[in-house]
Amino acid sequence: GRYPKAETGINLNYRKGRWNVFGNYNFSYRKAFNNLILYRKFSENGQVISAFDQDNLLVFPFRFNTARAGIDWSAGKRTTLGISLSGVDNRFDPSGDNFTHVRDANRQILSEFATTNRSKDKWQNYAANFNFRHAFNDAGRELTLDLDYARYGNETFQLFTTDYRTALGELMHTDVLKGDIDGFLDIQSVKADYVHPLGQHTKGEAGVKSSVVTTDNNLQYFDIINGVEVFDSTQSNHFIYKEQIHAAYVNFSHGFRGIQLQAGLRAEQTVADGLQLTTDSSFQRNYWQLFPSIFVTHPVGANDKHELSYSYSRRIDRPSYRQLNPFRAFVDPTTYQEGNPFLKPQLSHNFEVSYTFDKRFTATLAFSRTDDNITSVLLQNDAERVTIQTEINFESFDYYGFSLSAPVQITPKWNSNNSFNLYYGNYSGFVGNGLLDQGSVNVNINSINSIVLPENWSMEVNLFARSREVYGVSTIKAMGQFTVGVQKSFLDRRASIRLNVSDIFYTGVVRGSTLYQNVDEIFESKRESRVASVNFSYRFGKNTVSGARRRAGGAEEEKRRASTGTG
Repeated sequence: GRYPKAETGINLNYRKGRWNVFGNYNFSYRKAFNNLILYRKFSENGQVISAFDQDNLLVFPFRFNTARAGIDWSAGKRTTLGISLSGVDNRFDPSGDNFTHVRDANRQILSEFATTNRSKDKWQNYAANFNFRHAFNDAGRELTLDLDYARYGNETFQLFTTDYRTALGELMHTDVLKGDIDGFLDIQSVKADYVHPLGQHTKGEAGVKSSVVTTDNNLQYFDIINGVEVFDSTQSNHFIYKEQIHAAYVNFSHGFRGIQLQAGLRAEQTVADGLQLTTDSSFQRNYWQLFPSIFVTHPVGANDKHELSYSYSRRIDRPSYRQLNPFRAFVDPTTYQEGNPFLKPQLSHNFEVSYTFDKRFTATLAFSRTDDNITSVLLQNDAERVTIQTEINFESFDYYGFSLSAPVQITPKWNSNNSFNLYYGNYSGFVGNGLLDQGSVNVNINSINSIVLPENWSMEVNLFARSREVYGVSTIKAMGQFTVGVQKSFLDRRASIRLNVSDIFYTGVVRGSTLYQNVDEIFESKRESRVASVNFSYRFGKNTVSGARRRAGGAEEEKRRASTGTG
């Protein structure tokens, strides 16, 4: 890579009698870059009148501190209580430098502007989980309970300085914009699950969950004019969002004569309220949905080498809290990303038919229809020559797919896991002032190869390739990556050292274009995907000591939606 990186961590576990205490700490330093190159045209009455030729370099050093500790207590042979605490402290200090040539229709330079962005971000979050498990018998009847609380906070300072110059480089004027962002997100969740075997091959499950989430983000921008800060209400936003989700589910599974049947039904009610204080606008939502699912698998023929399976499910995917937050993240005065508080969850119907041979090789046919599909798009204001990246709900996205999975043992010491995916995806819906209906045939190939070498050496070779693909209003060119790693184990396999080089040929560059209505743009994004790393690990203590319970809490979905920020 272009910049250094380092990480270290420790994982501890102590067990005695009915008590188990565990903890871990990890520190990571990362410095990377994103070089975004854009050529954006502006038209009037169907004729190109000007263009922006932009080169944006963003360098972002990260410092991650994460810690987790917990304790489990066995109250009896069948009952366990546990508490876990976790905390994260991240610092992110990006610096961006943008240079833009303003060109005419003949690509001659009319003027230029350069923007520097200096930011300091602090993200902190902590979480607590209380969990309870009771097994009523040895047959699998049990009750589990999770109580979760998490709080995410962020503080961001931004300073944008833009110099506008003539084609000859003479300074015309300078604009300075200062941004202060202060926000938090609270998650409260309670979840209970009950499992009840109904016989040797039959099982029933049921559960309930309620979560309450509150976010409050206050984004304030100030124009600095002659050294005086002037509040900019057109860029600022104070957004408060509250969400309650209440859910209950039942599952039933049964096996007979080699046939496995599983059916489930989940009911959810969502109550959400959003308020933009700066613009004095709000929205309210209150709806409930049913999500059925069914899965059937059965053998074909007299032996168990052939198997067919069928599945159907209705699913919901909610936008992240960042996507709902309408604040603006600037690249330069003409380009920014903005959240959409009116995003709705996307809902999908999913059908699959799979054939498995020898319990290893699988071929799958799939179809899904996603309504209100959440997709990133570009919107352009020609009058102000400003381009906005945001998420919208497409009316629908249709997916038709065929996939193959083939784990192959090439030699006794060489295992290869391979997958092939051929699919057609089509987007349909209104974008801006027009209807979009377009799609593409796409191919993905992935191969993971593990090779055992003499003298406790091993090797891993991974290949990924993707064809050209339509994504919303944009088209992404073909790309791929080739990664190699070697590892040596020693000290009775307690210690290991690993060398890994990702994207060796630097083919993971994202290139593409957007040509829709008044948006005409070519882009290229170069990231630090080619990185060489060395990793050393050592396991100490008794190998006979049982590790800490590996389990998720009851608020994992809410934490995932919060993981991209407190928006």
